Amino acid sequence: MKKFFALTIVVLLQGTGLFGQCTPDPVPTVPGFYPDTFMYGCVGIPYSQVTTVVFRNDTSVGPLTIPFESYKITAVSNLPAGLTYQCNQTNCDWTIVQNQVNNGCVIISGTPTAPTVPGNDTVTVDIEATLFSIPLPQPAQIKFYLPVFPANSTYCWPTSITEDVISKIMVYPNPSSGLFYFKSFGGIKEIGLEWFDGSGRILGKCEVAIGNSVPAEIHAPEGYTGLIFLKVSEGDNFKLLPLIVH
Repeated sequence: MKKFFALTIVVLLQGTGLFGQCTPDPVPTVPGFYPDTFMYGCVGIPYSQVTTVVFRNDTSVGPLTIPFESYKITAVSNLPAGLTYQCNQTNCDWTIVQNQVNNGCVIISGTPTAPTVPGNDTVTVDIEATLFSIPLPQPAQIKFYLPVFPANSTYCWPTSITEDVISKIMVYPNPSSGLFYFKSFGGIKEIGLEWFDGSGRILGKCEVAIGNSVPAEIHAPEGYTGLIFLKVSEGDNFKLLPLIVH
């Protein structure tokens, strides 16, 4: 999981900064964003992804612990055409209250109108933290991979796994050099994992119990670079998640 100053991968994407109709997932309490791997999009098919953000309350400077006052998304670049973002707070500005878990949510939604170009499908998010009523001089920058495929792509198979299931899993780090970790949280059944390369060649598979204390490992072949796809299955339902190997 990436970290921003002592913040942590804070809030991801957005595209308008308006007030959004999403509710943070109360289960995660460790600073970060959940899930940290977004679903990919397909041209002409409505898209919706909710991310819960758990903010860090403070940072350390030498022997001092300094509380954060707020976090704010200041800019989002390269969001796929047809998608917008909204936050559950006006202007994507969250006030931090000490001695409690501080969280928020962001929803990315819309209908993609064009496929992304491989190599140019990374969304960049600038985030600003405030200390002593003064914004930090250099906002954090988060980069997130969100590909959109043509409607007739192999990866746009119909699927029926629910967004609730996707919101309770975590795959990290993404991108990686070839090793990914998978964790799941409560409220869903046993999950099946299968991953394969862009040609459809199976690279590995396993099953994961709910609330697995030891993350499952997902390996790309040695020397492999590019996309692999993780098929997350719950019963007969599944969803493909893109993972990037660099």
